[in-house]
Amino acid sequence: MGAADEQIRVSETVKQEIERRHFLAGFGRWSDERADRAREVREKYKKKSKERMRRRSENA
Repeated sequence: MGAADEQIRVSETVKQEIERRHFLAGFGRWSDERADRAREVREKYKKKSKERMRRRSENA
């Protein structure tokens, strides 16, 4: 989703609906535990990738 170029006024009803959707978006399909594990694995592979890229740049 892109950034807005300008701000617009919205009714209180619209604000409440937006807040409700933000709140409900936090209740995804994964449990907190599973999401945490996925984040940890992603970070681990991200670190490995950065290390690999660093080694390649040193050897070049």
